Amino acid sequence: MQNIHLQISQWGLLFGLLVLSSTLFLYWRYRKNNNSPSILYSDTDAIESLEKSWRIQIISMPTWCKKIAFILFILALCDPVLQIPIQKGNSNLAEENSTAPSSQKGMENTHIPTEGLAIYFILDQSGSMREEIDFSIQGLRSKRVTRIDALKFFTSQFISGNKELGLKGRQDDLVGLVAFARIPKIITPLTLDHEEVKRQLHTFAPVSNPIEEGTAIGYAIYKTAHTIAATEHFSRELQGEDKPAYDIKSTVMVLVTDGLQNPSSEDLDHPLRRIRVEEAAEFAKEKGIKLYIINIQPAIDFPNLRAERDSQKQSAELTGGKFFLASDTQSLHRIYRVIDGLERTKHYGTNKYQVTVEESVSAVDKGQHTEIFLYTYLTVAAMLLLLIAILLETTLLKRVP
Repeated sequence: MQNIHLQISQWGLLFGLLVLSSTLFLYWRYRKNNNSPSILYSDTDAIESLEKSWRIQIISMPTWCKKIAFILFILALCDPVLQIPIQKGNSNLAEENSTAPSSQKGMENTHIPTEGLAIYFILDQSGSMREEIDFSIQGLRSKRVTRIDALKFFTSQFISGNKELGLKGRQDDLVGLVAFARIPKIITPLTLDHEEVKRQLHTFAPVSNPIEEGTAIGYAIYKTAHTIAATEHFSRELQGEDKPAYDIKSTVMVLVTDGLQNPSSEDLDHPLRRIRVEEAAEFAKEKGIKLYIINIQPAIDFPNLRAERDSQKQSAELTGGKFFLASDTQSLHRIYRVIDGLERTKHYGTNKYQVTVEESVSAVDKGQHTEIFLYTYLTVAAMLLLLIAILLETTLLKRVP
């Protein structure tokens, strides 16, 4: 038993001493004279000779219960922990080994993507995306939803995969999210953490500040292409240093909008924000980035907007991508399925790696001692003593002034 240790919290001890000293000081400062009820009698011999009743014998019990409860509360504040060594027998080999430092090793198969596509979704968040459309897919009733809600739904399913929708998912691909109106903003950089991308996508909403309004399609393409180029450069540097890196086989941008190239009038003196879609596509082509443009505004098919439609179509095809026009959610679904089928590569790093998992057990922390936290026991004991004192004072030992 000599190896039993009692640990207490230093801060708890200081606080307990502070409470104790404060209580003693207040008791000494404000204590009253003893005014216990008494009877004046000329001769007490007859009373002393009487046999004391059991009530008289336990008259001080409530007071002592309160004092002991107070001391137990002070001890509980110190947060005492009792460490008791575990007894081990020589005949029990398993028990003996459990008290010694040990390690467990195991082989675990896990899939670690090392190469694949890098896909950035560039999504329009201008105010016009609040317009409602008929949302319907196979197996679901048609209902009215905003364009941005339909966009968020199919983009999320494209990333995670949905067999019923014919989408295989992008388990091994880097995925990023860019929102644009007047200016593009990188919401999520390229990552394999697809759950984080979908969380950000869930909060994606049209801009509410009029200052942020605009449809700078060219600027969104140009900025995203710059970001992808920087990511590829950094990845190649890591590979050159023999560090684990993700090998980007090809890069893709999927831009979804419901409008035309329409930069803000506040950006007349900002040439980059007014860059044309064709110029941005040229830059993307130089960086080897494929561009898909999905326009969910049926009006762009009107003859008076043919020039704008042809501009977006030629820009996408310049990079090796395609231009799509979606008139409803069913066509948007088909477009996502087509892109999902087109952007596949046979050079995925899909090998499963065997990872050695080793767990070490420290004999000092877990194997040799068991810990008993006395805080709860002390508190419960103090509460019981207080309860006993209250019951005695209000029943058997009740005093009537």
